[in-house]
Amino acid sequence: AMALAALGSLHASGGTEMTAVIRTALRTLRPGAQRQIVLVTDGYISFEHEVVAEIAAGDNVRLHAVGVGSAPNR
Repeated sequence: AMALAALGSLHASGGTEMTAVIRTALRTLRPGAQRQIVLVTDGYISFEHEVVAEIAAGDNVRLHAVGVGSAPNR
């Protein structure tokens, strides 16, 4: 119930800047660890070329993208 209330109070507007979030997700918790990143998006990501470059530069990373809504189908 608390999570739903927190989500219900969010107000989105425009593109999502994901570069800083991806950098945080790519930080190694332990040497040699494989990172599994699940990116859930409505398809409006700002600076997507920077996000892809960060992931490509990472070592031992797997990205799974999930599109939600109608925008990813455009």
